[in-house]
Amino acid sequence: MMLLPLKEKYVQMKHLLLSLLMMGALQLSAQHDFQKAQQILDRFGHIGAGSASLFQTRGAGQPFTHALDSIRNITASGTLNGRLEMEYNAEGRTRLIRQYALDSLTGIVRLEGITRFVYGAGSKPVHIDLETRDSLTQEMVLTVAIDLEYDGQGRLDSMVISVEDPFVGGITPTLATGIIYIGNLQVLSRQWIYISFFGAWIQASETAYFYNGQGRVIEEISYAVDFVSGDLLPSSRTTTAYTSEGYPEVVTIYVHTGADWAAQTRTLSAYYSNGTLEQQTEQTHNGITWNNSLRSDFHNAVVDDEFTRTDLAWDEGIGVWNKTDSVRTTLDSSLPVDQISLPLELSVLSNLGIGVEEFIPSFASAIDETYYFVFDNGAGAFIPAGKDTYHYTLLDPSGIEHTLPGYLTVSPNPAVGSFIIESSQDLTGNYSIYTLDGQIVAHGTLYQRATHIQASGWIPGVYAVVIRLQNGQAFVHKQMIQP
Repeated sequence: MMLLPLKEKYVQMKHLLLSLLMMGALQLSAQHDFQKAQQILDRFGHIGAGSASLFQTRGAGQPFTHALDSIRNITASGTLNGRLEMEYNAEGRTRLIRQYALDSLTGIVRLEGITRFVYGAGSKPVHIDLETRDSLTQEMVLTVAIDLEYDGQGRLDSMVISVEDPFVGGITPTLATGIIYIGNLQVLSRQWIYISFFGAWIQASETAYFYNGQGRVIEEISYAVDFVSGDLLPSSRTTTAYTSEGYPEVVTIYVHTGADWAAQTRTLSAYYSNGTLEQQTEQTHNGITWNNSLRSDFHNAVVDDEFTRTDLAWDEGIGVWNKTDSVRTTLDSSLPVDQISLPLELSVLSNLGIGVEEFIPSFASAIDETYYFVFDNGAGAFIPAGKDTYHYTLLDPSGIEHTLPGYLTVSPNPAVGSFIIESSQDLTGNYSIYTLDGQIVAHGTLYQRATHIQASGWIPGVYAVVIRLQNGQAFVHKQMIQP
């Protein structure tokens, strides 16, 4: 999982917006330049094709104790290159994201993008606005708007993307996606584009999904409209083979040549015995054989406080793998990720080409820092290339459901020097204690019915005691420490 530096994220967002605006060019080129229009459609016509599983779910009844407040990108020389700032609503859902990037002319890190979320029934996002800085007026302007609707089971049913019309101005609907389910499985997604010249939507593409007996996708086939004939023609195909444990082992992508499917790329995955990813190899097909291209080695079979990956590129000339870069992620094992408000709602944008992998919880614990390295062939070693630092805010315990159950007490309160976490029944779990600005001061394992906490030397004030039980329950208690 390579996390993009924030400047690259901003560049990706600008590229996305330009790509969406290019769809508006179909309003003219579809009537005058079929080949150009077809190339644009082939490149961007499948936006939103995989939208059925956009939103992550949480454990029921688990309170958020922290929120991911910001991510800062620091260069190898130690200067700030950009940052993301997040705000959340009372339910812990993303309300606002501000994106800052280094301005190359002034050398100032300034606001470049704002993403806003509006929620409907079931705490699902129903509207998303993306604003970017206008290069002429230097003001923040609305550039993309996304409207989402859900079916009776709370699944994404349709998505309409509106972009700035380059010809008449204003935000107008441009792209749309509709999803069809059979049972609990998404079997078809269709994409449309709006052609203002005709004043109508026309279907641009569709993707069909096929599953094995375990409900895992084994094949996806995409079709794109041919502007000359108006027919939907095969475009691309993806097949997935799984290990006996159900992990993706071989993912192969094909393109349609007009007569048959031609293999293009494939990704081979290997796993440690516990199911942790060990290696991924990307290969390309030259029409005859598969050839190595890229490889990623994952060095931690057990991911507790660190996760390291090394990327390599295949040198066809001498037949060896050459190291290119590396990513090392450090984790805070005392802070489970399912207790953190994260901007997971951004996953809807991953279908539009924006890199948001760092917000999807791939680890059980919170990310502390992610370090980037590039391989210096001259020195024969990795050298630092920057890092992302993750900053969390301890949520105000008064705003969280934190009433302790009858069998659990924390006393005395206030306390001087020490206090005890007690239970009338045996407990299995752990505790973490934080200052109200989010700094951890103690953590450990609960000892069945009584756990003694030494607080001597702590600065007098209010602390948050977070108790997590093995059964998934979590409680937050406000504890006063006196001199």
